[in-house]
Amino acid sequence: MGGAPAGPPPLVLSGEALVASGATRIGLVNAGPVSVNDDLVLPAWATLSLTGTQVGVSGTLRAPGGQVTLNSSNSLVGGLVVPDQQLLTRIDGTIDLSGTWVNDNPLLNRVRPTAPIVLDGGRLAVNSGSAIEVSDTSRLDVSAGAWRHLHRGQGGSHRVRHRRRGGQPLLRLPAAAGR
Repeated sequence: MGGAPAGPPPLVLSGEALVASGATRIGLVNAGPVSVNDDLVLPAWATLSLTGTQVGVSGTLRAPGGQVTLNSSNSLVGGLVVPDQQLLTRIDGTIDLSGTWVNDNPLLNRVRPTAPIVLDGGRLAVNSGSAIEVSDTSRLDVSAGAWRHLHRGQGGSHRVRHRRRGGQPLLRLPAAAGR
């Protein structure tokens, strides 16, 4: 019976189940890994918070003007200790919290427009107890939207925070990101 004890099973989000629920404020905490592997399209201004020992996004996560928080932490694990080097937040997919372009001109849309007017980009917070990795194929978008009446929104924000450990590179971005 050597080796590390088995941890909690991973929590893999199903986009269909979350969208079908109609929820707009979602907070999920797992004492093991949490991942979004499929496309997940939430309503405008939705809030999604994911916390686990490892947090990963490899699909497309869309919430116009919304808020997304990704946290990797071992403070939730209870008696099981997760080595710091295994605490990882990884983004391989798209997180799109951008505002939308709305053209509600009655000449183009004779039915009363019903799309939400999301002018401002959303907020993305990425936190890790150890490392954050963003692949070169990822896209993080918090840009502003606009409304045909010459109203423009404000861009959103990114916040990236991690604990510093032993001089190792903790934030790994694509090579092109520094150019």
